[in-house]
Amino acid sequence: MSIFDIYANNRVAIADAQIRMDDAQRDSDADPFNQELLLKAKAASADMDVRAGWVNYRVTSKREAILGIINKS
Repeated sequence: MSIFDIYANNRVAIADAQIRMDDAQRDSDADPFNQELLLKAKAASADMDVRAGWVNYRVTSKREAILGIINKS
């Protein structure tokens, strides 16, 4: 699996976490138990944002390194 595949998978996971968070937010008004689910969804979303940021940094670094090599040629 390439770094680009990991980046794409993380973006999908972030979108999924956002959907779950939105659903939990909507449901939390009706059921206090869902407040816990909302907090878990927010934590998962924040975790995926951190992972995606790290992967984005790695992808950007690789791209810049490749472009630097090409420009030196």
